[in-house]
Amino acid sequence: MALHELERQTERRLDALSEELGGRVDSGTVSYVGRFHFDRLVRHATVTDYIPLLVYRCTKEDVLNGVRPRLDSAA
Repeated sequence: MALHELERQTERRLDALSEELGGRVDSGTVSYVGRFHFDRLVRHATVTDYIPLLVYRCTKEDVLNGVRPRLDSAA
């Protein structure tokens, strides 16, 4: 799957997560944490089909637990 398509699918999942959380977590936090997980997962992936789902799950777990990883630690 092309990187552009992965990013698009991931953004859709993160938008759905923001709606699912119903305002308990602001959408900026969801995007920030989601970008951290996306960058971390896509860096060495050889199979990318499940990255959007993995980003969704990791982001949901982190934002519900109050975890806000630093984006520079993903590199």
